Amino acid sequence: MPRDLPGMYWDPEKNRYFPLASGSVRQTMSRPSLQVSNTPPVPSQTLKRVLEPNPYRTAPSSSPWGTTEVLDDDSFPGKRKKKVHESKSHMWNSMARMQSPAKFSDISRLNHDLLCTSIASTSNSIADDVDTATYNCLSSFAVKKQHNSGYSALIGDQTGWLYSYTTELPHLRTRELFLGADVLSVCYSDEFKIAVPFGPSCEFAIQSLAPGYLDVWSISRIMNKNCYDVRAAHLEGHSLLLGAAGRGVLLPDINTIAGTHGTNCELLRTDSDVLAVYQRNRFAYAGCRNGAIFCFDKRLGSRTINGQAMFGGKSSGSDLSISNKSVTHLSVVREWELLVSTIRGDLEMYDLRFARTPTPVMRFEGHVNSYRQKLGIAVSPCQSILFAAGSDHRIRAWSLRSGDPIDPPSSSPIPESHAPLHNPSHRPHPSLFNDAFPGDIMELQVTGDTGGEKEKGLCLWVASGCTVYRYWLGMQGLE
Repeated sequence: MPRDLPGMYWDPEKNRYFPLASGSVRQTMSRPSLQVSNTPPVPSQTLKRVLEPNPYRTAPSSSPWGTTEVLDDDSFPGKRKKKVHESKSHMWNSMARMQSPAKFSDISRLNHDLLCTSIASTSNSIADDVDTATYNCLSSFAVKKQHNSGYSALIGDQTGWLYSYTTELPHLRTRELFLGADVLSVCYSDEFKIAVPFGPSCEFAIQSLAPGYLDVWSISRIMNKNCYDVRAAHLEGHSLLLGAAGRGVLLPDINTIAGTHGTNCELLRTDSDVLAVYQRNRFAYAGCRNGAIFCFDKRLGSRTINGQAMFGGKSSGSDLSISNKSVTHLSVVREWELLVSTIRGDLEMYDLRFARTPTPVMRFEGHVNSYRQKLGIAVSPCQSILFAAGSDHRIRAWSLRSGDPIDPPSSSPIPESHAPLHNPSHRPHPSLFNDAFPGDIMELQVTGDTGGEKEKGLCLWVASGCTVYRYWLGMQGLE
């Protein structure tokens, strides 16, 4: 007598086993002449499971995308499929979401869309007038979260003065230092803060933030005739990267006093003025006036380092460059993407994993610039929202996931005020996206909650004219 094998049945005519799901099982059951007394009967539960339709097949109404192929309830392999044409509804249609099971990607995208909608309606702001003696316009700005609560801000103006204040005492501002030239860049790290002025010599002011140190500024100068006309700076830990005329300058450790005299600095060859710099871990990036972008490996440790031209450019020492658009901003987003802005208004994202490909992976349409070398650009801490200031004194935002602009809701704009530029207290605060700011927007920075008693979430800092504005993203109303 044949053995009873699970999922199989015995055919005495062919003297072999067959799977229960095969088409011959129905023929075997319908022809009693083929039944032999010594053939084991098919278990009823197994036969029911084989013949009944699959409950996990997608029903026509449970898919929110276009056309879906489903099987008849009593269909088996080999039978003709029928197509069910559905109405092409958008993925985010409310009915489609109710009828289809929720996925993590859907929830993440929905949360991102809600965040963009909330940011577009931002109107809650505070204006901090720097109150300089001559009401000079700001040229650089940076903030850092304090250990206890609140934020400390460092500000440089166009005449060379350096100011600081905290959010706990915003009206108590301190003049820190006079550098004698336009303060092009101020930077914070966990252990230092620096200020870099423009001038014929490569010098910078530095102060330690380590506990136990006095709040005293020291001036350091790189005694190298090839280092001059510094236009950009970026500080990461102990490493300082400067953009100078014809080259970049890397100080691997600003704690080393010898580095300030040129014996411990590394020259990054670009053969063009460096207008934008950025460093992340072991790599340093330099954007040049001729449009070239170079990547340097900081681990080489030689006096002169030749970089690798990226995104279709030529190597160092060549007269050719990527384009004739001066690069004005560089920053790394999500570890593998490079955000690039040019003086002609291009705002694009490149993939660092394909550095030889000249085509950007994303373009952000609507950015306005035709002549400004420095405009504020910032990315949210979650690296999903991009903010950029244009030469028309307006701020625009885009989604870093899709590249789509974040358009503000239609509303009546705040009427313009004829109050003087140096007296922002008598002027209504500009709407974040609807109104033009009173002056050039030199810096943008996004931070988390403000700490202290008012924890309001993300905050966008805007340095425009002689005023620093703080906008709590997603909140409405004036402080």
